[in-house]
Amino acid sequence: MHKPSLLRAPHAGRLVSSLTIAALAVLVALACSDVSALAQTAAKRTDAATRPEFREPVTLTSKDGVLEVRLTARQGQTTLDTVATPVQNFLLFDYELIRGTASDGRRSGGNLYPAPTLQVFPGEG
Repeated sequence: MHKPSLLRAPHAGRLVSSLTIAALAVLVALACSDVSALAQTAAKRTDAATRPEFREPVTLTSKDGVLEVRLTARQGQTTLDTVATPVQNFLLFDYELIRGTASDGRRSGGNLYPAPTLQVFPGEG
């Protein structure tokens, strides 16, 4: 039967302290690499050469003083350039242009984010 020696106890304490410091150093190194990766990802999002081109929302404009549109808001799934995975239950918009004009020339559109811009002028209505 082996009895612990009092002479070995200080050595064991130093060993535990050294292992604890080493473990903390590894955790700090891992955290720093995660921060670096996040910074690089953020830099890519803000670099005009690597990020997707900004798209203006569709503008629906009155024609002959009238803008008539059926606008629907609903929850759906979409992919955003700010997150890696598709976003669930995101507010999306559909439109059907009854009277007026659309900046993209279409009469309807779906799964839009942001919502179309509705443009009317003073005195119309």
